[in-house]
Amino acid sequence: MTAQELLNTNGIYLKNYDLGNHTSICPKCSHDRKKKKTECLSVRIDDKGACWNCHHCGWSGPEKGQHSAPETPSTSAKTDDKNFVATYDYPGFQKVRYPKGHEPRFRIRHRDPSSNRAGKGWDWGAGGADTSALYRKDEIDEQIALGRTILLVEGEKDVDRLWAISIPATCNALGAAQNDKPKWKAEHSEQLRGADIIVIPDHDEAGYAHADATCQLSLGIAKRVRILKLAEHWPDIPKGGDVSDYLDAGHTREQLDALIEQAPDYGQPASGLGEWDAGDEPGTIPPRQWLLGNQFCRSFISSIVAAGGAGKSALRLLQFISMAIGRSLCGQHVFRRCRVLLISLEDDRDELQRRIKAVLDHYEIERKELKGWLFCASPKLAKLAEMKNHTRTIGPLEQYIREAIKRRNPDIVGLDPFIKTHSLEAKR
Repeated sequence: MTAQELLNTNGIYLKNYDLGNHTSICPKCSHDRKKKKTECLSVRIDDKGACWNCHHCGWSGPEKGQHSAPETPSTSAKTDDKNFVATYDYPGFQKVRYPKGHEPRFRIRHRDPSSNRAGKGWDWGAGGADTSALYRKDEIDEQIALGRTILLVEGEKDVDRLWAISIPATCNALGAAQNDKPKWKAEHSEQLRGADIIVIPDHDEAGYAHADATCQLSLGIAKRVRILKLAEHWPDIPKGGDVSDYLDAGHTREQLDALIEQAPDYGQPASGLGEWDAGDEPGTIPPRQWLLGNQFCRSFISSIVAAGGAGKSALRLLQFISMAIGRSLCGQHVFRRCRVLLISLEDDRDELQRRIKAVLDHYEIERKELKGWLFCASPKLAKLAEMKNHTRTIGPLEQYIREAIKRRNPDIVGLDPFIKTHSLEAKR
């Protein structure tokens, strides 16, 4: 089926179905919210087909088994676009990419309102539009507000590849440095004010020059500036290799996450002890990202320990519902409303529903307040880790949780009780 047919089949309707980025209301959650017309669904149509992700409820697609045929870009008598392999939409203009070997490889065009093709014609150039706007800027603003780390890469292809695995990323429209003249400007960095950024350069001279300019201009503007050089972790990286090549070579999302986690601050050594001088001005020091009281904090693991039947699960459920609706129910301050993924390995779906209903009835909460904020699962028998033939192995629950996190984009994941996540035996 075509991209339009795939989207329409899933209840998604756009103003047009041109290649590029689009937004729409979400058929899964918009009807349950007061602002029903808020376009919280991001849709991408490219040479591979269509995909989407809701920034409110976390719904993404297409599902396994669904796909669309590659789209043919819009044509115009003014442009030779038959050889386009992708287009990338910016505010007021569009960047087009040709296959390797074509000169030029990239061009910029804008809509021509005087066209006799009902506004479907194009003219080369930006047409007065601001080309300093970052790619997928609106989505990046949302992620910065949520405290997410933003990756800066060299091209839109890499940006879209990272978003496809739920990693926020962006780039500038005009590419890397050329003839020792950086194309990253102060106005690009200003759009990332207060963000935690990691720059990933392409493995060539222009790429590293571009990365240096990006980092230097972002110091003092971004909350934190780090750099991740793939060549230091990937000995076989080809010349010009980028993050898409890294993933295409078989490296996993988990391996990339590990590199992101250990990426050094710009100007700091990538290996060794990595010591720093406490007498240097640190710039803005990011606060801990508390979610609820002093119980839950981003990037930390929290646990509650007590004898069986003491009420651990009841307390945790109350805390999770409190975060999901953004109101204190148990005397603990709710710092922000959170998307919660609760994985119950003891209570089945019916029992979990009874517990949730009891909380809602007691506190007079309407169930619709949980819509898009509290997600529950009661997987049967699946484990994070288990013993097979006297060998410790990763169980299927690990992959199930990763997939659910990708779909729902939760702020916090609860495992109750943790002891049932594995069937390992202690070594003697």
